Amino acid sequence: WGGGGGGGGGGDWTDWMQQMWQWYQQSKSPGGGSDMSGAGAWGKGGGGGGGGDAGSAGPPREPKPGDWVCAACQNVNFSNKSACNKCGASGAGQERMGMKPGDWICPGCGDLVFASKFACKMCGTPKAADGAAAMRSSPY
Repeated sequence: WGGGGGGGGGGDWTDWMQQMWQWYQQSKSPGGGSDMSGAGAWGKGGGGGGGGDAGSAGPPREPKPGDWVCAACQNVNFSNKSACNKCGASGAGQERMGMKPGDWICPGCGDLVFASKFACKMCGTPKAADGAAAMRSSPY
């Protein structure tokens, strides 16, 4: 490990950490070295493991209320998106998933707002008067 009796320079530790990182990255890649023996595993240089397809990072997220399906490419988009994040098609007028009577789409940011709310949680835009539920009068 170098350094002898504890008086080694910081470079020894850094070199060792770099070698461990390279070994780890190589062991993740297909056909990479899985043991720490051999010159290739501890040598300088080497490369990290390759990246995967970003779309296969995990299971897809379950659609939530307000999400919409793009008519052009069938991609499921988050409720606050005004355009498809895959093909760029407009989401205006698209049917929203899980909407209940009285729910509304914020004209400011496009997010789904539940019927019981009088302002958008994302941007604070107040509910339009024409779609507002009957408000209780204040006793004060």
